[in-house]
Amino acid sequence: MDYIQYIIIALAISLGFFSHALAGFSAALIALPILVQVLPLKESVGLLSFLFFLFSLFFVILNYKKINKQLLIELALGTIIGLFIGNYLLGHFGDQVILKKILGVFILLYVIKTIFKQTSIAFFNKISFLFGLFGGIFSGLFTTGGPFYVTYINNRYKDAKLIRANIIATLGLGDIVRLPIHLHENIINTSTFILTLKILPCFLLAIYLGNKLHHKINDEIYKKVLLGLLMLAAINLLIYN
Repeated sequence: MDYIQYIIIALAISLGFFSHALAGFSAALIALPILVQVLPLKESVGLLSFLFFLFSLFFVILNYKKINKQLLIELALGTIIGLFIGNYLLGHFGDQVILKKILGVFILLYVIKTIFKQTSIAFFNKISFLFGLFGGIFSGLFTTGGPFYVTYINNRYKDAKLIRANIIATLGLGDIVRLPIHLHENIINTSTFILTLKILPCFLLAIYLGNKLHHKINDEIYKKVLLGLLMLAAINLLIYN
């Protein structure tokens, strides 16, 4: 791997995890399309999976008091089942373009609805298992399950700090469960650890700056950032193969 490839990887990780620390999600949606230009899909997923574990380990502890444990339980079963399904698809079928398009359309429709009508969608609260399931599938397959969780949690809460803390906790659950699966499947291996060490300074600086900026913005700006990232995610999923 030459130095240009390392620069591209470092840029992808820096942009992705700055946004992730700011909003609570979106690292994979920003970083993955860049990473796959220089790394195979499985290696890209392995790298992100390990960094997500490190991120969640720190930020779940940092935001523990703001986390709704009941919400976490509601999403947990679907998430765990979905992770195994997503990991199976990754190991046996690779990139699933149709699934990405479906997710992209779903997120785009939710963003459009939220922009023009600010009220919550009541029945979403009754199908938490499905949000957990599909979030888990996309987390296992592409490490991009965030939009499902963000849609559910943003629909449920109004306070920016609660939204972010519970997004981080929900994604953290998946990150912790996914790590041993990816280790067992050799998606995370020795080369993943070596590459992680090389780009660790960029990762740490990105999450420090993202977290610092988060505490300087108000609820209204945060929600606009969240919707903007969801819109970006939807467009990315629709046009990226």
